[in-house]
Amino acid sequence: MEKCIKLQSQHALAHFASRKQLQNTTTIMSTCSSIQSRKFSLTKDEAKYFASRSVEDMKEYRNKLQKRRQERMKRAADGKDAYGSEQDDGDTYFEVPPVDPYAIGCRAFAAIIANCVTDRTSQVIDIAAGTGYMGIEIKKFGFENIDSLEPLQAMIEKQPKGIYGKVYKEMISGEETTSIPSDNYDCAIIGGSVSPTHIEVGAFPEIFRIVKEGGYIILNIPDYWYHYMNFGANFDTMLQRSLEDGTLEIVEKKRCVYIYHFEDANVYILRKANNVINNTAKNGF
Repeated sequence: MEKCIKLQSQHALAHFASRKQLQNTTTIMSTCSSIQSRKFSLTKDEAKYFASRSVEDMKEYRNKLQKRRQERMKRAADGKDAYGSEQDDGDTYFEVPPVDPYAIGCRAFAAIIANCVTDRTSQVIDIAAGTGYMGIEIKKFGFENIDSLEPLQAMIEKQPKGIYGKVYKEMISGEETTSIPSDNYDCAIIGGSVSPTHIEVGAFPEIFRIVKEGGYIILNIPDYWYHYMNFGANFDTMLQRSLEDGTLEIVEKKRCVYIYHFEDANVYILRKANNVINNTAKNGF
């Protein structure tokens, strides 16, 4: 696991060093406009805050975020605690307390999950759960049985009490099988962690394994990861193959606000096949 984390960290360092194209004013302005137009996912205080921010404010925020994540990834690559004594991102990046970028994006994503998975007694696993933002938000929709998978102890220690049942301190990848039984969950959710540095394409056979037949895999991929080194194209190729071999079906693909880097994300609602003949043309792939 340690070797895997180091390799991911080194890969991430190369990525963040090449992200100058994401710093342009047009991208930030269009995304800020997207945030302001999606009042359904903002509280009154949040909407007021974003409306008052200038493009320069957003650029400064993004630059600070990039610098901090570079430092974090370098610590991990050197075999040190990636987070050190840092507080959680959502507590510190914005100066105004009511505004939390993680919570806004997770709230919008949780609403999509709740609309799709209507049985609130469903067994749900939050993959790459981090400090528990997604767990908090889907718990608000009445989900009763939520487990967590997160490899970093520093993250697990910050997960709120009473949100998760079982907590698996494990990495999910294409190299190893987790301790989770097969066909165990009605729904697996992955909020913002499907990327070349976290949940890679090769991890999905293992994710499919732990989900029950007919169960859901619901995830989002932020735009900056989707377009990085053909990651999105590789992900879609994996989906195409899974459709063709009868592993899963695509229920829906849509857009959703992501917030954390002031960009949107692709949301995939997938369903593990249960003797289903998939119609790939119908799903647009």
